[in-house]
This record gives sequence, structure tokens and C-alpha cells, in this order.
Amino acid sequence: MGNLLGDYGEFIAHEKYGLRKAPSGADGYDALTKDDKKVQVKTNHSSSTVGFRGKADLMLVLKVESDGTWNQVYYGDFDKVRMVAGFSKRDNKHVIPLARLRRLA
Repeated sequence: MGNLLGDYGEFIAHEKYGLRKAPSGADGYDALTKDDKKVQVKTNHSSSTVGFRGKADLMLVLKVESDGTWNQVYYGDFDKVRMVAGFSKRDNKHVIPLARLRRLA
């Protein structure tokens, strides 16, 4: 079972961005665009960074407030984010500050 915050982010991706749910067992992405581009969806609440693994065509990062309102931090090229993100060997994932994502957007 997924976490509630992540599930909410994927719900927003489907309802507000018109994305389709990725097939079960999809590796590295959560949704698909109308033209079948792979989208990794990240939802953030209190952390100043976002961590990610895998590979996709696009990345959608949403920031959710305590009252359930949300805003888009980044929606664009996945590789652009991956190239400027740091890598945590301890956690085996890429990490990028929200502030840097906002500048990329």
C-alpha cells in the first residue's frame, strides 16, 4: 500500500494534469501523458528536498500544505533534474532541494 501523501499527489496528477496511472509494476515512473511519456510524480509536504530513483521522461513535483491545498514546484524534463541533483550513496537515490527545482522551472 502506498503512502497517503504520494497517493494524493498521484490523484492530483491524474485529475488536474490529465495523466494516466502507470501500469502495475512500472519501474521508475507513476503516470503516463497522453502521448505515453513516463512521468515520475513526487509529492512533498515538509521536507526541503525531494529524493528520487529510476528513470522517466518527465518529473512532476507538487508541494502540499497542511490544509490540502497544493502548488506545482516543477513539471518538466526528468534528465534536466537528474543532471543537477546530488546523489546519496547511503540512501541510493538522487536528492534535489525544492529551491533548486523552482529555479529550474
